[in-house]
Amino acid sequence: QQEIAVEWEKDLSNKNFLQIANQFIVYERENGISIIHQQRAHERILFEFFLQNQQTNAQQLAFAEKLTFSNADFTIVKQLKKRLEKVGFYFENLDKNEIEVTATPSEVSKENLQGIFEDLLEQEKNEENIETRSNIGVAKVLAKSMGIKTGKRLEQEEMRMLLSNLMQCKNPTICPKGNKIIINMGLTSILKQF
Repeated sequence: QQEIAVEWEKDLSNKNFLQIANQFIVYERENGISIIHQQRAHERILFEFFLQNQQTNAQQLAFAEKLTFSNADFTIVKQLKKRLEKVGFYFENLDKNEIEVTATPSEVSKENLQGIFEDLLEQEKNEENIETRSNIGVAKVLAKSMGIKTGKRLEQEEMRMLLSNLMQCKNPTICPKGNKIIINMGLTSILKQF
Protein backbone atom coordinates (compact mmCIF):
# COMPACT_ATOMS: atom_id res chain seq x y z
CA GLN A 1 0.00 0.00 0.00
CA GLN A 2 1.32 3.36 -1.00
CA GLU A 3 0.67 6.35 1.20
CA ILE A 4 0.02 9.65 -0.51
CA ALA A 5 0.74 12.92 1.23
CA VAL A 6 -2.47 14.84 1.77
CA GLU A 7 -2.81 18.45 2.69
CA TRP A 8 -5.94 18.70 4.80
CA GLU A 9 -7.82 21.87 5.43
CA LYS A 10 -7.57 22.59 9.12
CA ASP A 11 -11.09 23.95 9.31
CA LEU A 12 -13.90 22.43 7.26
CA SER A 13 -16.65 24.38 9.02
CA ASN A 14 -16.82 27.12 6.39
CA LYS A 15 -16.44 24.81 3.37
CA ASN A 16 -19.18 24.02 0.91
CA PHE A 17 -19.19 20.51 -0.47
CA LEU A 18 -20.48 19.24 -3.77
CA GLN A 19 -21.60 15.67 -4.19
CA ILE A 20 -21.17 14.24 -7.68
CA ALA A 21 -23.27 11.27 -8.79
CA ASN A 22 -23.96 10.51 -5.11
CA GLN A 23 -20.50 8.94 -5.09
CA PHE A 24 -17.85 11.64 -4.82
CA ILE A 25 -17.45 14.61 -2.50
CA VAL A 26 -15.65 17.63 -3.92
CA TYR A 27 -14.49 20.73 -2.14
CA GLU A 28 -12.30 23.66 -2.99
CA ARG A 29 -8.90 24.00 -1.38
CA GLU A 30 -6.54 26.93 -1.42
CA ASN A 31 -4.68 25.70 -4.52
CA GLY A 32 -7.26 23.48 -6.22
CA ILE A 33 -9.82 20.84 -5.35
CA SER A 34 -10.03 17.55 -3.48
CA ILE A 35 -12.21 14.70 -4.71
CA ILE A 36 -13.12 12.05 -2.14
CA HIS A 37 -14.73 8.68 -2.85
CA GLN A 38 -17.46 8.65 -0.16
CA GLN A 39 -17.89 4.88 0.15
CA ARG A 40 -14.18 4.21 0.42
CA ALA A 41 -13.78 7.05 2.92
CA HIS A 42 -16.49 5.65 5.17
CA GLU A 43 -15.07 2.13 4.89
CA ARG A 44 -11.65 3.44 6.02
CA ILE A 45 -13.25 5.19 9.02
CA LEU A 46 -15.16 2.06 10.04
CA PHE A 47 -12.18 -0.22 9.39
CA GLU A 48 -9.95 1.76 11.72
CA PHE A 49 -12.76 2.03 14.27
CA PHE A 50 -13.18 -1.75 14.43
CA LEU A 51 -9.42 -2.34 14.60
CA GLN A 52 -8.93 0.15 17.45
CA ASN A 53 -11.95 -0.78 19.52
CA GLN A 54 -11.40 -4.13 21.12
CA GLN A 55 -14.94 -4.08 22.51
CA THR A 56 -17.77 -2.48 20.54
CA ASN A 57 -21.17 -1.60 21.94
CA ALA A 58 -23.72 -4.25 21.09
CA GLN A 59 -27.44 -3.76 20.75
CA GLN A 60 -29.67 -6.51 22.05
CA LEU A 61 -32.10 -7.68 19.36
CA ALA A 62 -35.77 -7.60 20.35
CA PHE A 63 -36.17 -10.94 18.58
CA ALA A 64 -33.22 -13.23 18.01
CA GLU A 65 -32.41 -13.91 14.38
CA LYS A 66 -31.77 -17.50 13.23
CA LEU A 67 -29.18 -18.06 10.52
CA THR A 68 -28.49 -21.40 8.82
CA PHE A 69 -25.19 -22.52 7.30
CA SER A 70 -23.67 -25.50 5.51
CA ASN A 71 -21.67 -27.94 7.68
CA ALA A 72 -18.33 -26.41 6.63
CA ASP A 73 -19.53 -22.83 7.11
CA PHE A 74 -21.05 -23.64 10.50
CA THR A 75 -17.66 -24.90 11.67
CA ILE A 76 -16.02 -21.64 10.58
CA VAL A 77 -18.72 -19.52 12.27
CA LYS A 78 -18.10 -21.37 15.53
CA GLN A 79 -14.36 -20.66 15.18
CA LEU A 80 -15.08 -16.94 14.59
CA LYS A 81 -17.31 -16.59 17.65
CA LYS A 82 -14.78 -14.97 20.02
CA ARG A 83 -13.58 -12.48 17.39
CA LEU A 84 -17.15 -11.58 16.49
CA GLU A 85 -18.05 -11.01 20.15
CA LYS A 86 -15.24 -8.45 20.37
CA VAL A 87 -16.96 -6.35 17.72
CA GLY A 88 -20.48 -6.79 19.13
CA PHE A 89 -21.96 -9.94 17.55
CA TYR A 90 -23.39 -12.36 20.11
CA PHE A 91 -24.99 -15.64 19.16
CA GLU A 92 -25.76 -19.08 20.46
CA ASN A 93 -25.05 -22.27 18.54
CA LEU A 94 -28.17 -24.27 17.84
CA ASP A 95 -28.63 -27.73 16.38
CA LYS A 96 -28.54 -28.45 12.66
CA ASN A 97 -25.99 -25.83 11.58
CA GLU A 98 -27.98 -22.89 12.95
CA ILE A 99 -27.05 -19.98 15.12
CA GLU A 100 -29.32 -17.59 16.92
CA VAL A 101 -27.99 -14.01 16.84
CA THR A 102 -29.01 -12.18 20.02
CA ALA A 103 -27.01 -8.94 19.69
CA THR A 104 -25.17 -7.00 16.97
CA PRO A 105 -23.00 -3.88 16.75
CA SER A 106 -25.32 -0.88 16.99
CA GLU A 107 -24.61 0.11 13.37
CA VAL A 108 -25.80 -3.22 11.93
CA SER A 109 -29.38 -3.64 10.81
CA LYS A 110 -31.09 -7.00 11.23
CA GLU A 111 -31.74 -7.15 7.47
CA ASN A 112 -27.98 -7.22 6.75
CA LEU A 113 -27.12 -10.09 9.10
CA GLN A 114 -27.14 -12.98 6.63
CA GLY A 115 -25.09 -10.96 4.12
CA ILE A 116 -22.56 -9.92 6.76
CA PHE A 117 -22.07 -13.50 7.90
CA GLU A 118 -21.72 -14.67 4.28
CA ASP A 119 -19.11 -11.95 3.65
CA LEU A 120 -17.26 -12.93 6.84
CA LEU A 121 -17.21 -16.56 5.71
CA GLU A 122 -15.90 -15.61 2.27
CA GLN A 123 -13.20 -13.45 3.86
CA GLU A 124 -12.23 -16.29 6.17
CA LYS A 125 -12.04 -18.79 3.31
CA ASN A 126 -10.19 -16.59 0.83
CA GLU A 127 -7.79 -14.38 2.77
CA GLU A 128 -4.28 -15.17 3.86
CA ASN A 129 -3.85 -16.75 7.28
CA ILE A 130 -2.34 -13.58 8.77
CA GLU A 131 -5.61 -11.69 8.26
CA THR A 132 -7.90 -14.47 9.35
CA ARG A 133 -6.07 -14.96 12.65
CA SER A 134 -6.39 -11.26 13.49
CA ASN A 135 -9.31 -8.88 13.47
CA ILE A 136 -8.20 -7.32 10.17
CA GLY A 137 -10.43 -9.60 8.09
CA VAL A 138 -13.44 -9.05 10.36
CA ALA A 139 -12.84 -5.27 10.33
CA LYS A 140 -12.66 -5.26 6.52
CA VAL A 141 -15.92 -7.14 6.13
CA LEU A 142 -17.78 -5.03 8.68
CA ALA A 143 -16.48 -1.81 7.13
CA LYS A 144 -17.59 -2.94 3.67
CA SER A 145 -20.98 -4.15 4.87
CA MET A 146 -21.76 -1.13 7.03
CA GLY A 147 -20.19 1.65 4.96
CA ILE A 148 -22.14 4.31 3.12
CA LYS A 149 -22.91 2.92 -0.30
CA THR A 150 -22.41 4.59 -3.66
CA GLY A 151 -25.66 6.27 -4.62
CA LYS A 152 -26.51 7.61 -1.15
CA ARG A 153 -27.29 11.31 -1.12
CA LEU A 154 -25.49 13.14 1.70
CA GLU A 155 -26.31 16.47 3.28
CA GLN A 156 -23.64 19.16 3.80
CA GLU A 157 -23.22 18.30 7.48
CA GLU A 158 -22.91 14.56 6.71
CA MET A 159 -20.17 15.27 4.17
CA ARG A 160 -18.40 17.58 6.62
CA MET A 161 -18.55 14.94 9.37
CA LEU A 162 -17.35 12.19 7.02
CA LEU A 163 -14.30 14.23 5.98
CA SER A 164 -13.60 15.31 9.55
CA ASN A 165 -13.61 11.66 10.68
CA LEU A 166 -11.49 10.64 7.69
CA MET A 167 -8.87 13.25 8.65
CA GLN A 168 -8.48 11.51 12.00
CA CYS A 169 -7.65 8.14 10.43
CA LYS A 170 -4.09 6.81 10.51
CA ASN A 171 -4.19 6.22 6.75
CA PRO A 172 -6.87 8.46 5.24
CA THR A 173 -5.80 8.07 1.62
CA ILE A 174 -6.22 4.32 1.02
CA CYS A 175 -9.32 2.20 1.65
CA PRO A 176 -8.98 -1.19 3.40
CA LYS A 177 -8.75 -2.91 -0.02
CA GLY A 178 -5.84 -0.64 -1.04
CA ASN A 179 -7.69 1.67 -3.44
CA LYS A 180 -7.38 5.47 -3.48
CA ILE A 181 -9.83 7.50 -1.43
CA ILE A 182 -8.67 11.00 -2.35
CA ILE A 183 -7.50 12.76 -5.46
CA ASN A 184 -6.06 16.24 -5.08
CA MET A 185 -5.97 18.38 -8.19
CA GLY A 186 -3.96 21.57 -8.08
CA LEU A 187 -5.00 24.65 -9.98
CA THR A 188 -2.11 24.11 -12.42
CA SER A 189 -3.39 20.59 -13.24
CA ILE A 190 -6.89 21.90 -13.74
CA LEU A 191 -5.71 24.71 -16.03
CA LYS A 192 -3.78 22.21 -18.16
CA GLN A 193 -7.08 20.51 -19.00
CA PHE A 194 -8.24 23.65 -20.81
